[in-house]
Amino acid sequence: MLETMEISEPAALRAIANPVRQRILMQLSVVGHARAADLAEAIGQPANSVSFHLRVLAKVGLIVEAPEHARDKRDRVWTNVAETYQIKSNSPAAGTAILRPALRWISDVFTHDARDDGGARRQFLLTTLLLTKDEADEMAQELSALVERWSEENLAKARENTKIPRETYQVVTVLGPRDDTTAEGDGDGAQAPTG
Repeated sequence: MLETMEISEPAALRAIANPVRQRILMQLSVVGHARAADLAEAIGQPANSVSFHLRVLAKVGLIVEAPEHARDKRDRVWTNVAETYQIKSNSPAAGTAILRPALRWISDVFTHDARDDGGARRQFLLTTLLLTKDEADEMAQELSALVERWSEENLAKARENTKIPRETYQVVTVLGPRDDTTAEGDGDGAQAPTG
């Protein structure tokens, strides 16, 4: 198994952008290998839907069959090809395949109350900071380390006890200089003064 697989091909980007497929990949990370029926039960999706998503993931090379875990030749067991998947952000297709669905999801999070769905935590945070390049680099490293630590710890906990129900959460971090010269207005149709 690869440690990290870099994804840049449009078909693979479209495949991994789907939330159900993300949950399948995460569940395979937890259990190591599984059949469609087991995955369907774990993520609460119909088995025929999960089978379809497994075929899509296999077609683009994100998962492979694990025949060593099959009961017989007809039994299909799947496993991830990598421990982690990394999206190549400078890929031209990444904007369409990954960013647009993520922005729709962020918009949904923003428009919902923080605890409006039975207690599940949602948070939208937008902060403006004045940073030097070195400070921005330091903050980016700290954010990455924080998310990586939570990811690794909770994946380990999920592997230790697969009986505890867990939901799939996503974290999106964006840190970069804000270039307001390309802004068309302030969101209400008004044009900002230029001179």
